[in-house]
Amino acid sequence: MSRRIAANTVTGSYGLSGDDEVTRLRLRERVGELEARLVELEGAEKKRLQVENELRESQKLYRALIETAFAGIGITDVEENLTFANPALGDIMGYGVDELIGINLSRFVEGEEYNRYQELTEQRLQGFRNAYETRVRRRDGSLINVLISGSPLADEDGEFIGVLTVVFDITELRRAEQELERNKRAYTDQLEAMVRERTNQLEEAQAKLIQSAKLAAVGQLAAGVAHEINNPVGVLLMKLKFLLSVAKRENLTAKAMATLDIAVEQAGRIADIVQDLLNFSRTPTDRPQSLNLNERIHSSLRLSHRLLTDRRIDLHLDLCEELPSVLGDPVEFEQVLINLLNNAVEAMADGGELHLASHAEAGQVVISLRDTGEGIEAEDLGSIFDPFFTTKNFGEGTGLGLSISYGIVQKMGGSIEVESELGSGAVFHIRLPGEGA
Repeated sequence: MSRRIAANTVTGSYGLSGDDEVTRLRLRERVGELEARLVELEGAEKKRLQVENELRESQKLYRALIETAFAGIGITDVEENLTFANPALGDIMGYGVDELIGINLSRFVEGEEYNRYQELTEQRLQGFRNAYETRVRRRDGSLINVLISGSPLADEDGEFIGVLTVVFDITELRRAEQELERNKRAYTDQLEAMVRERTNQLEEAQAKLIQSAKLAAVGQLAAGVAHEINNPVGVLLMKLKFLLSVAKRENLTAKAMATLDIAVEQAGRIADIVQDLLNFSRTPTDRPQSLNLNERIHSSLRLSHRLLTDRRIDLHLDLCEELPSVLGDPVEFEQVLINLLNNAVEAMADGGELHLASHAEAGQVVISLRDTGEGIEAEDLGSIFDPFFTTKNFGEGTGLGLSISYGIVQKMGGSIEVESELGSGAVFHIRLPGEGA
């Protein structure tokens, strides 16, 4: 504006001619063009400065991203030599950043991994990206697991100039996976062991259930059979005894008397079997009584005294004097003891020793009966409480004694167990809850 004022002043002062006026107008136009150009240049300069500032910020952000990245980042030339590496890549490989520059990537791989590396390098030369897991050797010689991503780089003309490589160290991840797999296998083994143990428990429970079912089935059978034959057997036995008394009065021959004796004996045996079946199947209606088991033991031994003496059995007693009482039926419990005594005596055909003991243990009363007989076969131990199971010769036993004893002890809330080895005798343990326990 000052220039324009100056021109007007000159014109006004000196009165320029027409040519001068044209010149003045041209000068004014030129000055306007220069001023417009100057404004344009000033705007361009501002824009340039803004772009440069944005570029610096972008480069700053880019460098921060590259240098602080968790992944290792490197750039290689066409021959796979490193031309750039960030600090993370140096940490992964065990080198300083400057030391990595110029190193060929093939230096870090070996063996079968090297052949694979060559194949993947050829793919990148053809412009294909690839990602793969491999093992590389660090500067200290250790092998690590890495995940590598390779992206080909090209110039403005599309010519291949190198590869952008991103590397993740997954060694700890793989180690954790292996530890997890080991723990998984250990847990699986433990779980399988628990399943096996539980299966065994279920099988044992099933065996006990089958045992109970057998006892229940025999009980139902006994109830039916015993009621059917008990009365006829009783009548038969009574008549045979009557005939025997008549025979004695009539002085029959010894052979006839012997025959009648055998008939009475066998009829009595049938009656005993029927009574065993009735005892096994009947449901007691009387209320349980308080029992002193030592007294019941002495009572049973009095009944079995003759048997022990005839078989040359030495009896050893070890009874606890302060024994808690138990609840049960005295006759039934004596039946259990007599059955066990008979079994022990029969196991010692040539004589032996019988040890009978009682003691209290954790609120229970334990009766133990040990013989020095021939023992029990291992395969028979699981069957000795089964109804009608017997190892005796035909006609020498019914196989009901132990099964009846088992049922009586269970009814009293206890258990009966056996320990035996062939040739080493047998031990029976009766465990019953003390009264009030």
